[in-house]
Amino acid sequence: SSGSDARLKTNVQTIEDPLTKITKLRGVNFEWKKRYVTHISNQTSKFVYNDAYDEGLQMGFIAQEVEQVIPEVIERDHIGFEGLNDVLALDYPKITALLVEGIKELNEKVRAQEGTIATLSSVIEAMTVRLAALESK
Repeated sequence: SSGSDARLKTNVQTIEDPLTKITKLRGVNFEWKKRYVTHISNQTSKFVYNDAYDEGLQMGFIAQEVEQVIPEVIERDHIGFEGLNDVLALDYPKITALLVEGIKELNEKVRAQEGTIATLSSVIEAMTVRLAALESK
């Protein structure tokens, strides 16, 4: 958990245009490059995955792509990757706020469409009654 108390925050703003941001994100499946996320076990002398990484197919984002859309969730300067400097990481929990605002925006659109559908249904019903009356003459 992390501090979320309003008393700790300033310049609080609702996330603007969340759906546009969400649609610019690309979810990917991938596998980690073993040379960067494994080490040789002292016990077995075999490669094992570091604690933060799992073997096999994964799901997530590419940090460089996310940085173009929501740079505030990027962490810089991760070290410990042989031959790589300035490795980027994502603070995945922060993306939750964007998703919540996106759901709220979608909900507003659904409610507006429900109103439009109700209005159009009434119009169609009235026109159907008028048409039936005209055809019965």
